[in-house]
Amino acid sequence: MNLRLRTVLISFGTVAEAHTMPEPFKESIKQARPSHNVSRGIPNLIETTWVPQNDMLHDARLSLFITHCGQGSTTEANYAGVPLVVVPVLLDQVRNAYAMKRAGLAVVLEKYKERAVATAKMLMDKPFSGRELFVRNMEFLAAHGPLRMLDHYGQKLTFLQYYLIDIIGFAVLVVSIALAIAAITTIKNVFSARGVLRSKIENK
Repeated sequence: MNLRLRTVLISFGTVAEAHTMPEPFKESIKQARPSHNVSRGIPNLIETTWVPQNDMLHDARLSLFITHCGQGSTTEANYAGVPLVVVPVLLDQVRNAYAMKRAGLAVVLEKYKERAVATAKMLMDKPFSGRELFVRNMEFLAAHGPLRMLDHYGQKLTFLQYYLIDIIGFAVLVVSIALAIAAITTIKNVFSARGVLRSKIENK
């Protein structure tokens, strides 16, 4: 990373599979696989099958991170204050990408860097860390015991209520009555028509 003024990390994680990507994505990734040696003769392009991503993101020499915007990569980049260029592929990546866009982190590179650093500082300065929050909640639970008033009301539903058997039963009853009425009406109409036809034949 000392060989140049700016260094860009490109990583699309380990979850995204080629068969789930649009054709242009597939072609570009196939062309960039290490096994294809596309970096041969290009001194500023280094290919590898694995990198210590979190360590690289926290390296001050890294200028930009091009990513699929998975939750893990996005969180690591936000904490490191590294600008992102996002290429979402599937699942939550599209939502994450638009969240980064709404945060104003990808308009102009310089502004993006300032916003990214500010976001990292905000995350690091939050009132309680995850560990502190967990410990305080456990201490509260130990002191006051389970708070049953916060239990979800669904836990108190009966078997009939939980599986909506009363509603389903009523719906089945209504449909059955409607079908029975329709069947009786049809049978009556058929017999009535046959009776009229027989009367006409006898009168002739």
